[in-house]
Amino acid sequence: MMGATSSRPATPSVPGMQGQRPAGVNSDPDVVADPERRKYHRSDCRYTKAEGCERMPRSAARKRSYEPCGICKP
Repeated sequence: MMGATSSRPATPSVPGMQGQRPAGVNSDPDVVADPERRKYHRSDCRYTKAEGCERMPRSAARKRSYEPCGICKP
């Protein structure tokens, strides 16, 4: 036996991509939904500061018939 091997495939390191997930790892990212306006936003959008906003998966926001924000385009 020449050493332990991992059953997980190696994830290549891409310069400038630290802290970001490779494509396909999380195909349903969280968004911030505003129930009053029936819109969902990226977490860095200026409209996420509204009272009553909640974080949820994009699929959940779509199931609730929320529309994507026209400013941040989540």
